[in-house]
Amino acid sequence: MKNLIAFLIFAVTLTSCQSNSSDSFIPSYAKEFKMLEAESVSSRLVTDPLFAENLTKGLNQLLSEYSGMDETLNFEYIIYANGDGSFSKLKVVKSVSPDLDKLIYEKVKNWNFTSYQENGENKNFQFSWEFSASKNSNNKYELTFSNLPTVGIFGSNNDSYFIQAEQMPELIGGVAAIAKNIVYPEEAKKAGIEGRVFVKAFIDQNGDVVGTKVIKGAGNGLDEAAEKAVMQAKFKPGLIKGKPVKCEVAIPIMFKLQ
Repeated sequence: MKNLIAFLIFAVTLTSCQSNSSDSFIPSYAKEFKMLEAESVSSRLVTDPLFAENLTKGLNQLLSEYSGMDETLNFEYIIYANGDGSFSKLKVVKSVSPDLDKLIYEKVKNWNFTSYQENGENKNFQFSWEFSASKNSNNKYELTFSNLPTVGIFGSNNDSYFIQAEQMPELIGGVAAIAKNIVYPEEAKKAGIEGRVFVKAFIDQNGDVVGTKVIKGAGNGLDEAAEKAVMQAKFKPGLIKGKPVKCEVAIPIMFKLQ
């Protein structure tokens, strides 16, 4: 779908790493840290609307300077956190470059989470973090997938919508399905106003749009008209490991008078 943009909002600003065994890489699996699924981890990230966006920019900048030979780079880490939510350690599962691992660690070590509890007691936890990067038309690497979702942007703090999934939501009926529901505001028509509106759609596990947010508006009633049309859309849900998950996608809607 050419007009359906799935915003990829994950990245890392990376520098150098201290080789301190107390707070850096660990050689073995830590059994005292409970492994959590991605859906559970999603609600434990700091509730910062700019977290994912800043992360994406930083990692893409780093990767654009990396001159590897492979068309695709695959990263896999395990992140360990203390029961109070503070970062503990990072384990490298799949490495592209030791230098990149160290740079990634420098950013990850500053992450904070909400506490994890069992029976009213704080417990240490861990989770897997995977992402890939592929070369673009300029022969530069760009982030293409991450299993971490965005947090705290829509609904309650427990709402988490993936910005990228193994299979992103598919708009049933294509862009025409949204276009047929767009009503051009009369005031904008009379004033000869045109413009493009970018709407973020929050899609649940059933493929229903349960919320929208205007990312970039055009005003004059166009924003509201775009949101109403998107709310009526129906998607095939996004999938991770074959399981439907909540996702968010950004949809550009062009208002142009004939």
